Amino acid sequence: MGSARSRISLFIAYSKATEMNYKTYIAMNNVLIAVLNLIGVIVSSIGVVYVKEKLSRKRSKIITKTYAHKAECWLMLDKIASDIREKLNARGVFIAYFHNGDKFCNGIHMDKFTVIADDYDVSIERSYKEAYKNVLTSIMPYAILRLYRSGSYVFRMSEVTKYHSTAYVTDLKSRGCNSAISVLIKDLKTDVPIGFLSVECEKDFKPDHEFMNNLWKHHNCISRNMNMIIDKPEKEQL
Repeated sequence: MGSARSRISLFIAYSKATEMNYKTYIAMNNVLIAVLNLIGVIVSSIGVVYVKEKLSRKRSKIITKTYAHKAECWLMLDKIASDIREKLNARGVFIAYFHNGDKFCNGIHMDKFTVIADDYDVSIERSYKEAYKNVLTSIMPYAILRLYRSGSYVFRMSEVTKYHSTAYVTDLKSRGCNSAISVLIKDLKTDVPIGFLSVECEKDFKPDHEFMNNLWKHHNCISRNMNMIIDKPEKEQL
């Protein structure tokens, strides 16, 4: 009898011990899962921060490179303007970019242009970039019309008509210029007009074939740089 009771007591004690071990196992297992989850969260957070920082740095480098690329193109356009002025002994040369503006009260879009590159004689007090910034094309409607229709336009002070804008004529006089020779700049892929090159001279004259060729030979290079495609002369680094 005593032996039976002893075996029962041992069985009960063993059962309790097993139950406690199982509960301890479950508890430890839950702790382990919680720790693993916590580690996962920490690692994930660190990973997200690292990836974000890396992407941010990469984006910053791309933006910086893009700005530098644009600046190089603007610099090249200024150099072209300077080379043309020196070659043709002009008082001033500028390159203008067509762009959209706001709208008039009836919803019609404003057509504008902005000078993005220039070079001029020291006697000219106001730069073309300052004078023609976000300007309506209506300041020189006849010149713009002739550019669109013919691809080039020659203004001579001796041939001023009622069609010429007074504002434009006054501007030319203020710079001591009596002739302005302009050529239309087009996109090389779409053939869409994107701007124009203008050369202003003190002399009132009609340019010859050689003079016009000196302008047209720069057309493609100007167009590429206006579209942010670097086109450097050989053996020259800016």
